[in-house]
Order: sequence, then structure tokens, then C-alpha cells
Amino acid sequence: MPAISRGARGNPQPLNISKWLNYTIVLAAVMFVLILIASRTGSQNEAGKTPQYHSHSIIPMADDDSFVMKQELVLDQFAANVEEAGEDENGLNNYDDFFHQNCLLEDASEWWPREEDWQSRTPFFLLIGARQAGTEYLSIWINLHPRVKPARTAELEYFLPQHFKHYDTKTSKVKVNEARQGLYESEYAVEQIEYDAAALTFEATPDYLLFSTLSRIPILCVLPWVKLLVVLRDPIERIAADYKSLAETVPKPSLDSMIKSDINLLRQADVLQDRVPMEDFAGKQSEREAWSRYQKLLSEEPSVVPIVARSLYILQLQEWYSGLREVGRDPDSEILVIRMENMIESPNDAYHAILWWLELSSLNAPSKNIPTEEEMTKGGLLSNALRRELETLLVPYNERLYKLLGWDRVWNASYQRQHAEEIKEEELEEEEEAAVEANLVMESSKQLAHFYDPPNYDEERGQQFTDKWCVLDGVSWYPPPNQDWQLRAPYFMLPGAKKSGTTALASYIMQHPLVQHSRTKELHFFNNKKFRDVYVNDERKTLVGEARQYMYEMDYHSDKLKRNSTLISMDGTPGYLFYSAMLPQRILCVAPWIKLVIILRNPVDRAYSNWAYAKRISGATASFERSIEHDMNSLERSGFLGATTPQGEEKCWSEYLSLCREGLLGRSFYEIQLRQWFNAFRSVGRDPATQIHIVFSENLNEDVQGEMKKVYKFLGLPYVKVKNEDHKVVSKYSSPVEKETRQMLQTLYDPYNQKLFELLNENGFAEGLQGIWDHS
Repeated sequence: MPAISRGARGNPQPLNISKWLNYTIVLAAVMFVLILIASRTGSQNEAGKTPQYHSHSIIPMADDDSFVMKQELVLDQFAANVEEAGEDENGLNNYDDFFHQNCLLEDASEWWPREEDWQSRTPFFLLIGARQAGTEYLSIWINLHPRVKPARTAELEYFLPQHFKHYDTKTSKVKVNEARQGLYESEYAVEQIEYDAAALTFEATPDYLLFSTLSRIPILCVLPWVKLLVVLRDPIERIAADYKSLAETVPKPSLDSMIKSDINLLRQADVLQDRVPMEDFAGKQSEREAWSRYQKLLSEEPSVVPIVARSLYILQLQEWYSGLREVGRDPDSEILVIRMENMIESPNDAYHAILWWLELSSLNAPSKNIPTEEEMTKGGLLSNALRRELETLLVPYNERLYKLLGWDRVWNASYQRQHAEEIKEEELEEEEEAAVEANLVMESSKQLAHFYDPPNYDEERGQQFTDKWCVLDGVSWYPPPNQDWQLRAPYFMLPGAKKSGTTALASYIMQHPLVQHSRTKELHFFNNKKFRDVYVNDERKTLVGEARQYMYEMDYHSDKLKRNSTLISMDGTPGYLFYSAMLPQRILCVAPWIKLVIILRNPVDRAYSNWAYAKRISGATASFERSIEHDMNSLERSGFLGATTPQGEEKCWSEYLSLCREGLLGRSFYEIQLRQWFNAFRSVGRDPATQIHIVFSENLNEDVQGEMKKVYKFLGLPYVKVKNEDHKVVSKYSSPVEKETRQMLQTLYDPYNQKLFELLNENGFAEGLQGIWDHS
């Protein structure tokens, strides 16, 4: 019997199945397009109105693609780390321990979502405080971005101890899947994140900063990928603003009595004691335990308002720094701290910094919804006596915060009064330095005018190199004269070796007034997965134009380089030396003018320092001897240690780079790395001696000024005396290298060191070798 339907009058009519299917397909297609458009619009705020962001200059869609690639890189890297940690329970990462101690999840591989990658953007970051420091304004700013999808409410408070109930009754562990399901179902528009691979969302709960001990375990169990955005303000002004906000909502005691109640509770928990505050930002265990006790006491004393505690920023941040390390994350890159004062003084700069950190396209800050000067000056609520008492209490904690974040003393009024003469001297020194800088600029404008012209090179070799390794597509290999600022972005690199003193050397170089900071010291532009996937084609050729455009936009202050023809910039990524089998070709395609300042250190000391640094960051307990076994196995499996010819060594080195994890031992085989860089420069018709300068960390420690004169001369910069020589590479370890281990490693490295010295002598780098590493 044929299918039937009811006609206009209710009589049975034959159904045209073919026609019905055609209508259905068309309708489905229309619905799909409408859903896709809606999911990618994402530009409505909570009130349903369209924010006025259309007038902003938005970087093209490639920037959104970069966010997706960044996410894939993070996921791949984390998965590799977890896999390696599973292979070696004594490895250098301890997030396995954190997971098993605190988190309940049947399949540990689901801790960091991969197939459901939308989860790692739901939320992608947390705005955790501080209260009354500008979080409300910052939430509005971030929600204006078209790639950001707002949460259902402004402050979710999902992980606060009074709300979070997803614990296993037997083990007290966090039930990860249950907590995630509750979070996704109740708090986020998940369907928008699923459909748009470049979209992200966030949660803004200021008290996650205050309850740092009680909130961080559930947060890091449920969201191990999450980044943290923190906004702070003058702690005393924050107290005044906090009190004023309470005045508008609840009956309250006087400000004096409220402060005293909180101080009494802090003392009861032993947070405040008559002792010199610790200097190490990582926190003494006793102080961390006291801070945890305070949070528990606070939950039992509803009459106490944490009006002072919320301004003890260092105690809250150090918990989050430690927490991220427990899951194998680097807090210096995963936590961004800004000041409310900056939001007022330079809103565009503050907004751009946040968007750059989130890998989002750049917008200008909104003309409205900016904190006002009036909101920043609530100090009239405080008597002079109370202000002085609070300053006495807070100054030591502020000092530790400045040390952690590398800030100047931006808030300490009492410090400024007590050290007025010192501050005046510092101001005079700054004026003198400004005068010196002005003279240097005038002098260098003539002295260095020719220095940035495209250098002479063998054009035939250069053509052979670009044909083999580069895709120019109409882009000049050397930028034209009207774009010569590109030759200084970057002009030079500090490619390594890691843990040989690159940070110290960079700090000295950056003191020069004609050296412009890049966005961060270690850009990792050329040695990340994104570069390989986006800017290298199937023929292993580098897409020069596209790579340069992204590099200039994201990594360098190109506007400053354009305005001042005497400024130069650098990239200080140590891995560029180590990955010598693949990176020289990439770098010389994009920046054929590049110079390298390489710093080397005694191979054994460098390897031990590498291990000690990784141990300190991760908290791992594996011995040095146990840790180097993995790398020794990789060296043996690759065949590098048994190779007898340069060609054989280079082939085996490429294999080793594909096998190694951290390269504890491999990074100290300097000869193979330098040899490949030397050959790369020759392949583009350049003399390595004119493009590379080598510093030995032992010589730098012995004579900072003398070595820096050589570095500045190599870079074509006028000499400037280096200050603050406290960045020397000094081996401060709890225990030295075992005698037997040192002897074994010296035996391993000796023949390769001898080959290194021969290579350097043959290529005009004999200076500085005398007596290095017990060799003449």
C-alpha cells in the first residue's frame, strides 16, 4: 500500500515521496546554515544587545586559526608529557601524583580532554580576583571580544567550598566527570563552543583568589588546562573600596572594628606572626598551612569579613603558583597579573596584553566601562592612623609580591616616605641614564646607519638555499629599503645553550637603551608545532611571507622599531641551538640577516643545572643519576655515540632529537649543534665568524664588563656599563654532582669537547678558549 497523507479536505491523497524528500533536504540545509551563522556570531552581551566592536581594528581570521593551533599544541604537548610520565614514575613531572591523590576518574586519559576539545575551552581561563580591584570592568572588556562566549552568570562561584559538593564520600577525592557535567549543563552555552573551534569562555569569581587553598584542588582536578587572570590594585585602596561596597548592601560595623576582627582571625590562624616575612615567593610550608587554617576559620565565622586578607595578595598567589606546578604547568606563563591602575592609565595597552596572552585578535579597549579616578581614590575613608597601621602590615607582603612579579614598588606610600632620599637618588640616576640614552641615539644614528643595510652574501648560494628551503611567492628574501625595520625584528638571537646563562646574558643585553624588548624573552616562534603545521608546506619549505607577517604582529613592537632606526630587537629562545637539525633552515628563510649570540657552559654543570631546574619547577624526587638514564638510552638508540663520520653524526642527531625528552645530556653536545649552524650560514653564502659570537659563562662570571664589551661590539652597539651584576651563573645546589657521576660524564663529553675546540679554532673563535673546562 502506498504511503498516504491527508489532503486539504481530509481525504486520503497519494504522497509524492520524491518531492517530500527534496523539501526535507532543502529545509535541513537552510536550518544548518542558520545554526552555523548563529554559532559564529557570538557577539551579543548578556542583555542581548550587540556591543560596538565593529569600529575596532581586528586582526584577520588567521589569528583565530592561531588560537586553534595553539590549543592543539597544548593538548599534544600535555598528552606527550602524560605518556612519558606513565613510562617513568620517577620522571621530572609530578602531575600524576596530584591526579591520583586528589581526583577520581575511571579513565585517567580523559583528565585532559582530547576528542572533546571544546571542553578545554569551557572555561579556557578564570578571572579569579581580587574583589573590588576591577574584575567587573575586566569581565565586560573580555566579553566584548567576538570569540568570547559569556557564561550564564557574571560570577558562577561553582568551585567555592560552600558550593562545590562533588566529592567522593569514601576517598574525599573530586569526582571529575560529575563535576564537569554539572558545570557544562548549568553554567555555559556549550553548543556555541562545540560549533566554533576558535571560541572560548571563562568564569569570573573573585573569591577563587581568596580561597586559593580550598578552591585550587577542585579547579585543577576538573580544569587542569585552565589559565588564570588576576587583576590587583593598591591593597589599602582595595580595603576602602571593599568597605564602601559593603555599606551599600548590608548593615555593618565600623571600618576600624571590621579590620581588627579580620586581623584577629589572621593571627588566630598564625598567618600574622611577629617574624620576618619569608623572602621566597614559593612559601614556607608553615605559612601555607596557616593560610589554609584561616580559610577554614573564615568559613566558620560568618561575622568576619576578610577585608584585610583579600589584600594579602602574595599569600593567595603563591598557592596558585604551587598548584599549577603540581599539575606540571609553568605559572609564569599560565598566570597573568595586571593592575587596575594600568586599566585607567593605559586601557588599550592593558587590553592588548590580555588578548595577546589569550591568543585572541587585538581590539581597542572600550571607551566606556573603564574605572574612573574617583573609584581609585577611596582613601578618605581611612584615618591617617589606620592607614599607617595598614601600611606597616602590608608593606612586607607587597615587597614579596613585587619580587614574584618583577614589579617596581608601585603601592608602598610608607616605603616612599621612609626612603625618600634613596628614591631621589634613583630618580637622578634615571635622569642621567635618559641623557646618556639620548646621546647614544644621536651618536648611533650616524654610526649605525649602514649597519642594518642588507649584508653582502654569495647570491648564487643564497638562490640555491631559497630554492631548496623557502617559498617566497613574491616576497623579498631581504626586505626592501623602505621596510628595513624588519631587519631588526629580530636582529639577533640568544639560541642557547639552555641553563648556560641565557637569562643572565639577556638581562645584561636588555640594559642597553638601544635594545628593544620583544613581547617576551623566549618567543619559541620557530620551534613550536604551529610553525611546522602552518608555515612549513608538504615539501618542508618555509612560507616566508606568512611567517614574517605573524612574527611581526605578535612578537615585536614593530611600531617602535619603525620610529627609531637605531633600535634592535632579539629572540632569546634557548631551544634554537639544540634543535640544530631543523631550525637553522627555518630561521634563515625568515630572517637571513640574523646574528647569534651563543653562550656555552661546562657540559657537566649545564646538565646538572638543567636537572636541578626541572626538579625545582616540578617537585620531582628522581635523582640526577636516575634522570639521565632516559637520555642516555635515547643517545644510544639513535646511534649518535657510535657515529664515526660527520655525516653519520648528523643523521643520528636527527634521530636523537625525535627520541629525546628534555635533552639533559644531549644539550651539552655543543659541537654537533654549532657545526650544523655553521654549515647553515655557509649554505646562504655567509661567514659564520661574522654572524655568530660565542660567550663562555665561566668568562662572563669572571668579567661581566669585559665580555659585554665584546657582545656590544659584535652587535654594533656603543658600550654601556652593565649594572646589577647579580645574575651570574652560579651553581647553588643542595648537593653537588656525585664524584663518580661527574667523572663518568667528563669521560663522555671529553672527546666531543675536543672536537668543539677544534671547530671553534678552525672558524676563527679561538678567543676565550684558554683554560675553559680544563682544556688549553
